[in-house]
Amino acid sequence: MPQEAHWTLTLWGPPSLIDPQGQRRRCEGKPLALLVYLALEGRATRLRAADLLWPDAGQAGRNNLVIMLRRMGQTYGAPLLTTEQVLTLASAVRVQALDGGGAGQALPLDGLQYPELEEFDAWLREQRVRLRAEGAWAARAAARSLEAQGRGEEALPLLQRAAFLQPLSDETTRALMRVQYLAGDSAAALATFGQFRQSLRDTLQTDPMPQTQALAQEIERSRPRAPEPQGPPAAPDLSSGPAHLVGRDDVLEAITQARQAGQVVVLTGEAGIGKTSVAQASAARHGAALTLRGHPSDAPIPYASVTRGLRLLLEAHPDLHQQVLARPVLGLLLPERLEAALPEGDVRPALHAALTQLYQLAAAQVQTLMLDDVQLMDPASLDLCLSWLDAPALSAAVTVCYRTGALPPAASGLLDDLVRRGRATQLALAPLTTEAVGTLLCALGGPELEAHAPGLSHFSGGNPLYLQETVRHLLTPEGTLDLGRLPRTGRAEQLLIGRLEQLSPVEVQLARAASVVAHDLRPELLATMLGVSPAELETAWQALGQAGVLVGGQFTHDLLRETLGAQMPPPLRSLLHRAAARALAEAGAPPAQVALHWEAGSRPAEAASALRQAGAVAQGSGLYREAGRFFGRAADLLEAGPHSEVAFEVRIEQLEALFILEDQVPAWQGAVAALERLALTPAQQARAALHRARLHFALQEFEAQVQCAQRGLVWARQAQATETEVALLEILAGYALQHDYRASPPLLEELEALAARLGRLEIQARALEGLGFALLMIDPRRAGPVLDTAEQRHLAVSAPPFAASVCAKWSRAAYRLGDFEASLAHNLRARQHLGTTEGFRVVALINAYGEALTRWALGDLEGVRQLLGQHQHQVAETPTEQGWLSALYLVQLWLEVAQGTGEPDLLAAQVQALPDFPPPLRVEQQALLAALLGCMGQKEAAQAQLDDLLAHVQRLGDVYLLRRTQMQRAALTGDRAVLSTLGDSAVRRGLCGLSAALRPIPLTRPDPMLAVMLRVCS
Repeated sequence: MPQEAHWTLTLWGPPSLIDPQGQRRRCEGKPLALLVYLALEGRATRLRAADLLWPDAGQAGRNNLVIMLRRMGQTYGAPLLTTEQVLTLASAVRVQALDGGGAGQALPLDGLQYPELEEFDAWLREQRVRLRAEGAWAARAAARSLEAQGRGEEALPLLQRAAFLQPLSDETTRALMRVQYLAGDSAAALATFGQFRQSLRDTLQTDPMPQTQALAQEIERSRPRAPEPQGPPAAPDLSSGPAHLVGRDDVLEAITQARQAGQVVVLTGEAGIGKTSVAQASAARHGAALTLRGHPSDAPIPYASVTRGLRLLLEAHPDLHQQVLARPVLGLLLPERLEAALPEGDVRPALHAALTQLYQLAAAQVQTLMLDDVQLMDPASLDLCLSWLDAPALSAAVTVCYRTGALPPAASGLLDDLVRRGRATQLALAPLTTEAVGTLLCALGGPELEAHAPGLSHFSGGNPLYLQETVRHLLTPEGTLDLGRLPRTGRAEQLLIGRLEQLSPVEVQLARAASVVAHDLRPELLATMLGVSPAELETAWQALGQAGVLVGGQFTHDLLRETLGAQMPPPLRSLLHRAAARALAEAGAPPAQVALHWEAGSRPAEAASALRQAGAVAQGSGLYREAGRFFGRAADLLEAGPHSEVAFEVRIEQLEALFILEDQVPAWQGAVAALERLALTPAQQARAALHRARLHFALQEFEAQVQCAQRGLVWARQAQATETEVALLEILAGYALQHDYRASPPLLEELEALAARLGRLEIQARALEGLGFALLMIDPRRAGPVLDTAEQRHLAVSAPPFAASVCAKWSRAAYRLGDFEASLAHNLRARQHLGTTEGFRVVALINAYGEALTRWALGDLEGVRQLLGQHQHQVAETPTEQGWLSALYLVQLWLEVAQGTGEPDLLAAQVQALPDFPPPLRVEQQALLAALLGCMGQKEAAQAQLDDLLAHVQRLGDVYLLRRTQMQRAALTGDRAVLSTLGDSAVRRGLCGLSAALRPIPLTRPDPMLAVMLRVCS
């Protein structure tokens, strides 16, 4: 059979019609307008087409359309469109509507204008915008695919095309900047940002989104800088060579033994004692090492230590970039490499999982993972790193180094526990002995210096860093040692002070400013702090490098920085912290870092403001623990001053962050107590009661929760605080839905009415969904219209997956009414709403459970098996997911009972072993168990099980489960009269599936679970 010849209609550039021979055919005016309209809209009635092309012409326009269609057929010699009442393009016409990125500077529908057709011309303008967006999307998608294959150079022109199509798109600009940066062209990436920012300011009078600005700042920070000129070292360097290991043979041997025993090594000691040197030397003996290190400025910034380590890791192992791309959550830490895709709610579990997986891959390529200066790590990084120690998450041996007494109590306790359980060995580095000091001095300065070992050992306290500083002090400008300069009394710490005192006033000023900033030091930032130009500081910057104070933008040792800070007058230190806060804020530094300096500069109000910004950023990124900490500290600062009203609002912000989490109860309790102390007005008391009620719920103190919510409701109504009233009503309605469905409709109806008054469609949607759920339990006949409205409300204001939750409930209502075809239709619509989203996993499982039951009722056993197979190997991320996965497995067990393919005692054991059943389905678990007990002849046990079930469902008010359980019990006891009465009751209540199961020859499809129960019991 000959293939159909195809025509092509192109929509990019000037639209054109190409015949099957590849020749461009003349097509313009209204024929072209009609073809373009049908290509993009799919169909149009003759009336609609005539009105568009001949507006206000009436019947004459329809006649014109008929004539035009006839002429098109004659001109082209082939039917390009159907000529029925509804016009569509013929199957022979193919449309090139998507620009794949290879169209150069072409634009969609270029040059196509119909100013005389006002409505059609407006439609054309809308389609151009849509096609440009689709073209940009296609180019970005193709670029992402190439990036994932490691073909970033090929992705670059695609993203440039996307930027041409959407010049004001932040998403496209970020993607282009990332590809340019990863190609090693930071300058091009920053130029792209600059052009984009200028375009936004010129066109929309606005700036790029915060994510785009943050990406530009990160790229700017990571640009390679010219090497700083350094003078010759002022003293021998102890950080390499054999000298730095003098007196440490016993420690190195102990580390080797611990590694062989599979233990974590924990090295502790005072500053300068040589922890890092010993750890590095030990690691070098065993092969390659990977280091994660804390820095002085990390503490306030979530995941600062891990992020810096991650960037160094990726520089050293470029092959891991593809692994990063496979974990989009890492875009939160690495915006220069990929756009973040964050899960709903708390991002911490997904982020920690991705980081752990990445470091597992990296650790497999080395023999040692070194966690150095962990006392300087930010809390989030420290928690992650310590989580790798208890379970063998990483294949490499692990060494942890920290300064004695500097770890937070929780971290110190965790390491102590590892030592007690034999998972770790702790080695405290002691000061060097006098003999070791002599050996070291000989290596540093020769035999004549070794003779002074006893005095220098006492002078330095056996600390290698102080010994090095002592030798530096003895070194003359000519490079010889002058023993006459050896101090007679005092301690070696004084030599650090003396060295700093030799700096010029400008150098001291610069060093002090640097000590305040602490790390990642840049001359331009320090110049801003001191109010001078970078050129004015250039000489002083070089001098600090030659003096061995600063190297590579950081202090050569933390003791130098700490000594500078300790010797600084407190008023000057506060002044410099305030200057640092202003300079860092101007440079776009993280708000948490800015807040630290405002607080150290005795400006609590400014610190609180920056902390609130930090909390908002963390919360927007899904880092709710960090957000709660930032908001909490801000509230503490405000409560200490005359800012109680603002403090109240910040406590609310803290509690909203903590509300998302499940493991922060102590912090939650403290914040609620603080909020209650601040609550003075009825409106504030109502809001405090709301958060106290939420806390009661988290602690499963349900009666106290209800009492607290009721008190809060009185205050809210007194203050006419409708928003708070709505939230409290949601709590009371939620309690009723968990404990007595019959009590919930009045509350939910009141909630829906209040939400309507406020214009809060999302709350209306939730209230209607809850009402529909309650009705499907107490009278499923009334549930449909309510759930229909809830679905439409969700679609109007929320993402489609929210509507999927409603459809799953609607399916359950239809199932209970025995309308299994409608039930399946609702399940399929829920699937459509869910799409391919990675979130809403629980909703997807709930819908799959309902669909499995419905397909079973319809006799589609193969469909049930396929559905169960899709989720068979799914790994649960939460207990709730595990519960609904158990529910799906319960369907499998029901099928085995129905088909007689399993032994009842083995099936009963499997039913009892299913974990984490969701409360709504524990009844189903117990019903199947009762049926299996009946199978095994244990009728008394089965009857006792059903009696417990009856008491439970009567309390809930679930009419379907009540009737079904009563029927199962009556069948077990053989009471036909009761069964008949129950069947009549089911008919009156519309529970047709249940009533059909009682008939010997059902006229409609029976409820499958009840049918199995009845057969088993009989």
